[in-house]
Amino acid sequence: MKTAEILMADGIMPNLKGFEFLVKAIEIAKVNQDFRTCKVYEEIGKSCNSTATSIERGIRHAITHSCKIKPKIMLSKKKIDNSTYISYVAYCSSHEIEIF
Repeated sequence: MKTAEILMADGIMPNLKGFEFLVKAIEIAKVNQDFRTCKVYEEIGKSCNSTATSIERGIRHAITHSCKIKPKIMLSKKKIDNSTYISYVAYCSSHEIEIF
């Protein structure tokens, strides 16, 4: 599955601001498994003419929205953080593991 298809299957739709940011972050994580989220936010911010804070907030909003409407990817009862979600989806996507 493509990254965008995985996100949409998890309830994150393209109309959410964080959708494109999340797609880009996951694509970066697929290439570099030792990524640092703060560096990823900065990189995406530069390419999108935005700040790292806005990128982080948009991604967090998209993940939180997904967890509210379709909590399939929740790894525990706790709220999932951005880096865990990005890593999990990147791993599943690059290894062609169906998560739904």
